[in-house]
Amino acid sequence: VRVDETIETAYAFDLKDGIDTTKLLDSEGNALTGVTGVNVDGLGFSLTEGVASFGEVASMTDEVKLLASVEPKTVIVTAEKGTYTYTNVSIWSLFVNDLAELKSMYLYQTTARKGVFKLEADIELPIIKDTTTWDATWSLGAKSIVDAGFAGYFDGGNHTIYGISNRTAECNIFGNISGGTVKNLTLSQGSLASNGETNYPGTSFDLQGILARYVSGE
Repeated sequence: VRVDETIETAYAFDLKDGIDTTKLLDSEGNALTGVTGVNVDGLGFSLTEGVASFGEVASMTDEVKLLASVEPKTVIVTAEKGTYTYTNVSIWSLFVNDLAELKSMYLYQTTARKGVFKLEADIELPIIKDTTTWDATWSLGAKSIVDAGFAGYFDGGNHTIYGISNRTAECNIFGNISGGTVKNLTLSQGSLASNGETNYPGTSFDLQGILARYVSGE
């Protein structure tokens, strides 16, 4: 007998690791068997060893990246015994657990600089005096002050990032923030210094920061 179930249990996955269907349970708490497909917002994903992959980030389209949202998604799973509709699935752009993942966040943001990120652990950069420890390449959001900045969502999970030193205007975690949200994050043992350049168009200001260079919006 085929069944169709709607399940409200909360689950959380990210674009890097995909949706692991072996972690999904039916309404009676049993693991699903014979899973053949996963659908999210009308996009279908095939499975490899029980995981619906969103693909390699280098080739990930904005359509796929936009599946990451602060709002829960509905995920429809086709399995051996029927169809299971999970209505409370959180999909994040990236769960950040170490320095390598912190440096790779920018790859998961859309061309409009949107993404949903969560810090899962304290992270420490090498603390080097009078040296820039964060490269502008890794920054979320725009690097230029005249471009739109980070418009996504970052939850620090009450964790701490240690040791970011900024000696140039572009070396900030978020570059610029334009309408984005950053919360529950502590920065510690970092440092910055002006390079004496004029960074803001039409002014003599030198914009610097460790979290961000420039913040605009509500």
